[in-house]
Amino acid sequence: MEYDHLIIPGMNYRRSKEDIMKEVKTEAKEWHDKELKARLKTGGNKDEINKKLDEVTKHWIELEFQRRMNWNYEEEGTSPLD
Repeated sequence: MEYDHLIIPGMNYRRSKEDIMKEVKTEAKEWHDKELKARLKTGGNKDEINKKLDEVTKHWIELEFQRRMNWNYEEEGTSPLD
């Protein structure tokens, strides 16, 4: 089995909540901006489109943040439980 990284015993690989949230919000903003441009090209009310996108983006941020936090804490499980 090959690994793409090495886990060093005793090292803390956890990332802070703030760091994860910042990354998630940055990715969400990039997606929101691209999606807004694409949806405006198809036509429609800019305020309605923006409102719907804001809701979708907010929901995605909550889910993605939770997923990454779960992954962050799973990384600690490198030794068997007693």
